[in-house]
Amino acid sequence: MISRRNHAARGVLGLPNWANEPVCVVASGVSTPAILGVLQDCARQRHAGLMRFIVINKSHTLARWADMLYAADSGYWATSESARAFRGLQVAPDVQCQKHAPRVLVVPIHTVCGKRVDQINFTHHRIGGGGFSGFQALNVAIKTGSREIYLAGFDFHDHHWHADHTGILRNPDRAQLTKWRDLLDSQYDLIKSHGIQVYNLSDQSQLKNYPHKNCKSVCEKFTTLQTSVVC
Repeated sequence: MISRRNHAARGVLGLPNWANEPVCVVASGVSTPAILGVLQDCARQRHAGLMRFIVINKSHTLARWADMLYAADSGYWATSESARAFRGLQVAPDVQCQKHAPRVLVVPIHTVCGKRVDQINFTHHRIGGGGFSGFQALNVAIKTGSREIYLAGFDFHDHHWHADHTGILRNPDRAQLTKWRDLLDSQYDLIKSHGIQVYNLSDQSQLKNYPHKNCKSVCEKFTTLQTSVVC
């Protein structure tokens, strides 16, 4: 299991202070299981623990050792017993989620005159909306103070690594996925202008602007750092 350090230091919005740590934000694309397999195996074998993990929605079932679970839909908290039982920090943008998961930390979405702002937020005690959990979770990672962020499973294909949602939970169509991808791509220069580098770990991703990093090379980088610190 990947090493878990304590979350005592809190930063903006009550989130952990990860100012000197890289963060991996894990969405639900088809590439997610393979990427997590490499990252977890590498960390386990080398006794590393130099990267934080934010998992989104059902991807927490692949990484119960993650530091944080972000889920935007109150319906997800209502229907997922395993999400409510997640032992790390639980985060959502809507206070309604606390009706189903009392431990949820609410990190609200920035609005102006009642309209959601679809831009990564750096200044207010809010996060950008973007219309989907991946956008919001990335903004949460930025709010932790991390300057080095990795995206896993941000593929924007027509299906997840898991079966389609059922019941009250919706599945995005191709038009929505394209809109979300384009919106996230449009944020790259803004994020970089704040001294934050975001890398894409998926070789199946439809994102265009985020530089790709091979997850094995990322593992090697951080395990080398771990070895140099120990020595």
